Amino acid sequence: MTFSRYSIDGFDQRRPVPEIFGLASVVGRIYRGVSSAEIHNEIVERLGNGDEAAGAWLDLSFLHRALGDIVNADTFQREALGLSKFFRQPNASTSPFRLLAFKTAGDFMTNTPLEFMLEEGDVEVVSFYLDDKVVGFENVPEHDVAILAIGESPASQIVLQKCSVALDFWPRKIVNNSPAWILRLERGQLWRHLSVLSGIRCPWTMTCERADLVKSGASELEAKLQTGDPSFPLILRPEGAHAGTNTVKVETLEHLTSLIPAYAADRLQLSQFIDYASPDGLFRKYRVALIDGVAYPVHLAISSHWMVHYLNAGMGDSVEKREEEASWFNSFRQTFASKHKPAFDKLSTTIELSYFAMDCAETKDGELLIFEIDTAMIIHCMDAGPEYAYKRDPMQKLFAAFLAMLKHGQALNS
Repeated sequence: MTFSRYSIDGFDQRRPVPEIFGLASVVGRIYRGVSSAEIHNEIVERLGNGDEAAGAWLDLSFLHRALGDIVNADTFQREALGLSKFFRQPNASTSPFRLLAFKTAGDFMTNTPLEFMLEEGDVEVVSFYLDDKVVGFENVPEHDVAILAIGESPASQIVLQKCSVALDFWPRKIVNNSPAWILRLERGQLWRHLSVLSGIRCPWTMTCERADLVKSGASELEAKLQTGDPSFPLILRPEGAHAGTNTVKVETLEHLTSLIPAYAADRLQLSQFIDYASPDGLFRKYRVALIDGVAYPVHLAISSHWMVHYLNAGMGDSVEKREEEASWFNSFRQTFASKHKPAFDKLSTTIELSYFAMDCAETKDGELLIFEIDTAMIIHCMDAGPEYAYKRDPMQKLFAAFLAMLKHGQALNS
C-alpha cells in the first residue's frame, strides 16, 4: 500500500493480533492494591507462548513503567514492537465497537490514554504503533473508527509530520486527524496561537539550545529575553518536560545562568511566570477536557506551592481540599464552565481537534490561564477509597461523552 490511497478491501478482518491486558488493566490493578509480583507472574506466564509473547512484552512494559523502572519498561516495549505493531485489547461484548488507535512508542504521556476512558464501554481497542520509518500500511485490522492518539512531544514530531500525509485518504473516519494542530500544542508555539484570544492568558515561552546558552552565558540570555517579557521570575524546564520534571522557578539572570550547565537536555525552555495564587494564598490548578467543544471537569489540585500536580498536592491527606474539589465537580456547569464558556468556545474553534485536555487556572483578574494543552494528558477514575466517591459520576459522564464522540465518527462513515 502507498501513503496516498487506501481501499476498504485493504483492511484484514482475519489478521491475528496479539492480545494485551492493556494499560488500564495493569495500572488499575496496582491502584486497587493487587501486588505487582502477582501481576508480573501472570504476564510472564504468557511469554513462553509464541502467539502471546508480543502482547506479554507490552504488558510487562506497562507494569515496569508504572513501578518507575523506566529502563526495563523501554526494553520490554522495544521487544514487543519488534514482534508486532498491532495489539488488541479484547472486549467481552458480543459485537464490540472497533477502534483503531494510531500510537507511537513512549511513556504514559506519549499517547491519548484511551484505555482509561473506555475501560467500561463496549469498545475493542486495537493499537497500531507507528514510527518515523513507516512508509505504508498493510494488513490493517478492520475497524469502525480510528483515532490519531499520538500526543505532541519532541520524540513524536517526525511521525506526526508523516501522519499528515499518510492519513489523508484513510477510508474510515479518524478522530483528531490534525497532526498539524497536535504539533502546534507544543508550548513554544501554543502561546502564540492563544495570545490573540481575549479572556485567555498563556505564558510566553521560548526554546533555546542549551549549548549556545552555556557558551554565550548571560549576554546571550539577556538578548533573548528582550524578545519576550524579560521580567523575572521565569520558569526553566527541558523542552517537552511534563509533570514538573526538572522544572525550576528562577528569580534572577545570575540564578538562571548558574543552572543551565547542569541540564542534560539539548534544548531548554524559558516561560513567563504568572502568579495565580488565590486570595487565601493557595494555588489551584484545574484539569479540564474539551470533547466536541463541551468542557468536562477532570480534577482540581490545591497546593501551597506554585508547581501543582494532583499527586503532590496532598489531596488524599486533606478533607477540606477534597470537599472543595467535590464542590467544583458538582457546580462545574453553573460556575467554572459558565464563567469561562467564551474562552472554551474560542479554544474549541481555534484548535481543530475534537478532543483535547488542558491544565489551567484563573488569573487574579479572572481570566483563564492556560499552562498546557495536550491530547495525551492522563484522565482516569482509579482513585481508590470512598473518600473519592464524588469523582465517579462526573468522570463517567466524561467517558460517555468521549465514547459518543467516537461513535459519531462511525455514523459519519456510513
